Amino acid sequence: LVNSKKIELQNDICDTLITSIDLIESEKNKAKKDNNVTTETLFQTSLTLLNDSKEFDRIVKYFEDSKNKQHGYRTSNSKIKRIFNLNIKKDDDAFRSDMNNIKECWHGTKTVNLLSILKSSLLMPKYSPGSVTGYMYGQGLYFALQSSKSLNYCDGMYWNNQKSKDNLIYMFVADIAMGNYQIPKSSTSRNPDSGYDSYWAKSGQSGVLNDEIIIFKNEQIKLKY
Repeated sequence: LVNSKKIELQNDICDTLITSIDLIESEKNKAKKDNNVTTETLFQTSLTLLNDSKEFDRIVKYFEDSKNKQHGYRTSNSKIKRIFNLNIKKDDDAFRSDMNNIKECWHGTKTVNLLSILKSSLLMPKYSPGSVTGYMYGQGLYFALQSSKSLNYCDGMYWNNQKSKDNLIYMFVADIAMGNYQIPKSSTSRNPDSGYDSYWAKSGQSGVLNDEIIIFKNEQIKLKY
């Protein structure tokens, strides 16, 4: 039974990586067809170790202060080991820095999704080759103001069956341009009403215990760490 679970996990990883490669090849072939180019830079991404001690300490403090103990032992005892500066050209070029209500948020993901994220940033669910979970507020991209909420979407946490006690997992810190946000009263499959740019599902008001921020356009995301 244990071996079967391990094989199933490896199959899932392989499937996600193959789908990511297929996405990259599709974009490359489209670029060649549209622009008659012979080569393309597949990864326009910069990833460097954060050496600014003051900024490192700030993010660690945000990580620790925003934990919710109700999320369990694993999340309470998770620690930041390294922080990397992340610049994805696609994000930098498209980000709507002119929008109001820009929030610094957390986003957790499985390790198998990292390749496609570093290649193309986060994609809306219908375009994403990665592993996804359920949606309480429509098929957008979900972010949290509490680090422990996002931790539960990483490998070895709440949403999967890995039980290793020493998992190395990955999270993102992103600037999210919320714009004019709507506070949903309960779960919904609909996008925000006309005139709103995002959802802010609030604890005690929207049927959740922890705030969630949901956006529906990639131009509202800038992954930075």
